[in-house]
Amino acid sequence: MQPGLAMPDSTLTEGVVHFRRQFPDAACGIEIVCLSVTVMLQPEWVLLRWLGLNLVLSSGLATAAELYSWHGFDTPVVANRRYDVALHARLRSRHELHYLDQLRMGGTIRWRLSARLIPFAGAYYQPQQLRAHQWTEGSRYFGGAEAPFKLTDSLALTARLVAERFVGTGRPDYNRYRSSERLLIGRGRLAPYLQNEWLAVRQGFQATRNSGGLRVRVSPQLSFEGGYLFEIRRTAWGGNRQAIVTAIRWQQR
Repeated sequence: MQPGLAMPDSTLTEGVVHFRRQFPDAACGIEIVCLSVTVMLQPEWVLLRWLGLNLVLSSGLATAAELYSWHGFDTPVVANRRYDVALHARLRSRHELHYLDQLRMGGTIRWRLSARLIPFAGAYYQPQQLRAHQWTEGSRYFGGAEAPFKLTDSLALTARLVAERFVGTGRPDYNRYRSSERLLIGRGRLAPYLQNEWLAVRQGFQATRNSGGLRVRVSPQLSFEGGYLFEIRRTAWGGNRQAIVTAIRWQQR
């Protein structure tokens, strides 16, 4: 298994190991699905045994990774009890923050089927500067579902599964599969968060991202997040990287 992944149930672990032997190219994707199913069934396990472990492992590798910055903005266009439509934008820099790497703009629609299941779908236009003054006009299409959990009065966990399609990004078009878990600690104006993501492509493991930071609620509608992210990434996909991440989120009442 990849570093930092410790499955919580011995039966599930044995099943993944058997599948890896039979279908090694697809094993990482199956592990991600098994992990996400386990998260949805046993959210406390993520809190105690997994998010913290991955953050500790990442901290030891950060000095060898290129520094990026990711800055996002989200605002709703339509929001009601059943669904919402939101606009999203993000700017990403690299080369120690001196080089504009990528812009991303698009929208997402979410349906609230139940308190524990929220499907969503969307698309982004994301031009990227591969070299100085050489841009691609790529796009991303995605769909998936998220499952929110309230562990205690002050702990909220959200698990997500997403399938993505990348087109015109400077590589042959490809699919990517993502699993993420986000833990929000506290209900007040200041609330720390932890997040972990696993990403897979057709060839198997692509990356794992571990991040943590602070959410500041400026008003009932406006919040700001700032934090640090470290990504363990296959060399064929650019190698390890770290990032300063910020987000501004506007929510309707």
